[in-house]
Amino acid sequence: MPDTTFPEEFVWGAAAAAYQIEGAAAADGKGPSVWDMFCRQPGAIWQDQNGDVACDHYHRYPEDVALMRRIGLGAYRLSISWPRVFPEGVGRVSHPGLDFYDRLIDELVGAGIEPWVTLFHWDYPLALYDRGGWLNRDSVEWFGEYTERVVLALSDRVSHWLHDTVEVYGHVDGSPHRHCCCRGRCGSSHDLFILEDRSVMRAASFVPMPNSATLNAFAPRGSSFSKSAFAAAPPRTSTATPFLTRIVIGRLPERLPMPAIEPSTTKTPSEAPRLASGRLLPTGDFQMSPVHG
Repeated sequence: MPDTTFPEEFVWGAAAAAYQIEGAAAADGKGPSVWDMFCRQPGAIWQDQNGDVACDHYHRYPEDVALMRRIGLGAYRLSISWPRVFPEGVGRVSHPGLDFYDRLIDELVGAGIEPWVTLFHWDYPLALYDRGGWLNRDSVEWFGEYTERVVLALSDRVSHWLHDTVEVYGHVDGSPHRHCCCRGRCGSSHDLFILEDRSVMRAASFVPMPNSATLNAFAPRGSSFSKSAFAAAPPRTSTATPFLTRIVIGRLPERLPMPAIEPSTTKTPSEAPRLASGRLLPTGDFQMSPVHG
């Protein structure tokens, strides 16, 4: 039988995403996300469910952290809701929203649970979707501004940062991000790497980030994997090769099929439905009602 013994340094933990558990969809000035909009498209979600309340983690996080401690978790991977911190995606900061994560981190640290923080887990600000979303190259600066504010507020207690969980292969059919993020595998992934690099550099310019990573949809397997071997002869048939080259070696391959990157443009709300290809509600038809304040 295979050895199932975990090393002493192995950390048992759990993970969740903001939209999955927080609820409080419009509390304390939180702005809407593309998931808030998508869940209001009739038939898009089973039984038209949404995350307005979810697990109500926003209000019940002390109970949730107590449960984590009770079952012996050593770490918790949470995500920050971008529109909870920046209701319009950029510019004005919602201090009640940022304070929620400040209290949550304190609660985790006090319980002896190490926080691992993901900066983006799909809940893209609707206000920025109206301006083109990830398709707008200004998104690199938008995400950088958001990263800087969050890292500055939490990095005194958070050592482990994950930039995003945008899957490099493109998003699954039915997800709102299929329509506001991806132009194709190589194009969206290349932009993703630019975004990550700018995000790290912006944060590292004023706060040390000793442990940062990205969550992607692949990983090398097997004990034979080595950086030197990969650099000498990277696999030529794997769709993951360009992205592993960037992560392992620190650069993209010399030749990478990539669509032309469009110049930065600003999409107005009236143009947003064209980006959605008819699958998402036009944002002018979208309304949020406050839940729990």
